[in-house]
Amino acid sequence: MKSFGHGGNLFEISKKYNLKKDDILDYSSNINPLGLPQDIKELIAKNIGNIIHYPDPENISLKKAISKRININTENILPGNGSSELIFLITRIVNPDNVLLPIPSYSEYERSSNSANPNFIYVKAKEENNFKHNIDLLAKKCMNSDLFFLGNPNNPTGALFAKDKIEYLVKKCKNNNTLIIIDEAFIDFVENYKKYTALALIAKNKNLIILRSLTKFFAMPGLRLGYLIGDKEIILKLRSFQPTWAINYFAQLAGQRFLSSRDYINETRKFIKEEKNNFYSRLKQISWLQPFIPNANFILCKIIKNNLNSKKLKEIL
Repeated sequence: MKSFGHGGNLFEISKKYNLKKDDILDYSSNINPLGLPQDIKELIAKNIGNIIHYPDPENISLKKAISKRININTENILPGNGSSELIFLITRIVNPDNVLLPIPSYSEYERSSNSANPNFIYVKAKEENNFKHNIDLLAKKCMNSDLFFLGNPNNPTGALFAKDKIEYLVKKCKNNNTLIIIDEAFIDFVENYKKYTALALIAKNKNLIILRSLTKFFAMPGLRLGYLIGDKEIILKLRSFQPTWAINYFAQLAGQRFLSSRDYINETRKFIKEEKNNFYSRLKQISWLQPFIPNANFILCKIIKNNLNSKKLKEIL
């Protein structure tokens, strides 16, 4: 885990290479390339005077907008200062003894759990299976776990679990009193995403939490905004540990507008579908690179050149 960092650190790159941030073409973070729409820029500028006021600590309008978008009651929704903050909140209330981690996966799952000093149960995805996990093996491993993190689609492999597979795992976790976290941070980029989302399982499964991110699809990582969906009792407990005013005013404002931006959402999905396939086919033309078929807006690649690794390639780029 210590060997992995996050993308998008333009401050580090600009300082190291003496470059202006605006001169860097950043492919290191999985953010919508269409960028922040002009109407959101205008909305923030128009409301700049409201920065003198505290934001709504209960996020009432934002939760209503999320509720309308995903058809889930507001009492089952908790916005956060990015989905990473919510991951840390979860591990704080669970304080797990055993954490099930399918790997490779998002490094913050492990990092957030470290404060509890748990036993990590790793299940490694195999390249020959296109990094798709064996569902029965995961179900077996959850028997000895307090907490189970699963990305859908998974970052960085892009592997997807269909809804029936997720339901099977949720049921197995319920039988073993395991809290399962389905991270759907990139689900909005997935074609036919309704076949994969676990939203319909929330109502009948108190052991299930779903994580969502708004910063990636709506290109506003600097504002930090995500949310989770879960049983109302879990929401209340998580909220009691969350700092007051966790969501800043402009994140609340932009989030409400974005969640109703049908044109932007449809344009993004069309763009990603076309460019993802185009980018994948172009990467395949590089003789020393083996890209794996993408399901989201990022592409896992294997370097097959003896004198090159990912660290060296980053420096070259």
